[in-house]
Amino acid sequence: MKTSLSLKILAAIFAVILLFSGCGSGQTNDSGAEKATKSAASSDDKSTVKNDGDYDKVTVSDEDGDAVITGLKDKKAQTLTLPSVYNSKKITRINANAFADCKTLTEVVIPEGYLSIGANAFKGCVNLKAVTIPKGMKSIGGYAFEGCEKLLGVDLPDSVETILMYAFHDCKSLQLVTLPANLTNINDFTFAGCVSLKEAALSNNTVRIGSNAFEGCKRLEAIEIPDSVTTLCGYAFKDCKSIKKVSIGSGFTTIGARIFEGCAGLEKLAIPDNITVIGNYTFYNCKSLSKVSFPKTLESIGGKAFVGTKVKKDSVPKGCKVNPNAFG
Repeated sequence: MKTSLSLKILAAIFAVILLFSGCGSGQTNDSGAEKATKSAASSDDKSTVKNDGDYDKVTVSDEDGDAVITGLKDKKAQTLTLPSVYNSKKITRINANAFADCKTLTEVVIPEGYLSIGANAFKGCVNLKAVTIPKGMKSIGGYAFEGCEKLLGVDLPDSVETILMYAFHDCKSLQLVTLPANLTNINDFTFAGCVSLKEAALSNNTVRIGSNAFEGCKRLEAIEIPDSVTTLCGYAFKDCKSIKKVSIGSGFTTIGARIFEGCAGLEKLAIPDNITVIGNYTFYNCKSLSKVSFPKTLESIGGKAFVGTKVKKDSVPKGCKVNPNAFG
C-alpha cells in the first residue's frame, strides 16, 4: 500500500513538471502568446483585404471560383478605387449592371488584374467624368458606358480585344478615344452619338467597322480607314458633319449604303481603285462635296448616292452602271 501511494505521489509531481515545461501530451494547443500572434495576423489579413481600394464602398461576391464586383454599397460615393482582392482571391471582373445608373459617381479607377467589364456596368452614370482602364483588360461589354454624358476621355490599353455594341453610345462629352492595337472589330453603334468626339485613330489591325459605329459624331474631323479593314458596314459615319478628310483603304470593294450620308463638311474625296460599288445614299446630303476622283474600276453607283452634293454625273467613268436617281 505504501509503495502504491508513493508511486501515485511521484506520478502527480511528474505531471506538474510536464505541465509547466510545455511538454507532455503531444497536442497542438496554442500557448497564450501564440494565440495572440495568430489573432493579430488574422486581424492584419482581414485589414489588408478590407482596405484594398474602396472595399467598403462596393459589394463583392465569389462566383464560380472567381471574385467579382457586383454593385455599389455606398450610394453617395463619388470617387471610387476598386479593390483588387476579396478573401485572398483576385478580383477579375465587374459584373453586368454593377454600377448602372449610379448618378453620384464622378471618377472610377480599375486596378490591374481585371479582365472584363460586363454589359451595362456603368450605363447611365451621367456624372462619370473619368475612368481608368488597366493594362490586361480584355473585354468591355455591350452598353457598358452608354449614356455617360460627362465622360471626357478613355484610354483603352492594347490588351483590349473586344468591345461590344453600344459600349460608348451617347457619351456626349467624349472627346478623345485611343483604340487598342488588338481591337479588330469596332462593333455596331460603339461610338454612335459621341457628339464631342474629335479624334478616333483606327489601328492597322482593324478588320471591321460595324453599322452606325460612329454615327452622329458631328465633331469628328477626319477618318483614315486602314488597309486592314475588309468590312465597312452601312451608316458607319452617317451625320459626321465636321469630317473634311476621308482616306479609304484598299481592303474592301464596296462603300455601302449611307456610310457617309450627311457628312456636310466633306469637300473632296479620292476613291481608290479597289472600289467597284458605291451603294444607295452613300454620300447623300454631303452638301459641300464637289469633287470626287472616281476609279476606272468602278462598276456601279446606287440610288441617290450623290443627291444633295455638288458632284456631277459626267465625272463618272464610262462603263459604270449608274442608277437613274444617283445624282438626283
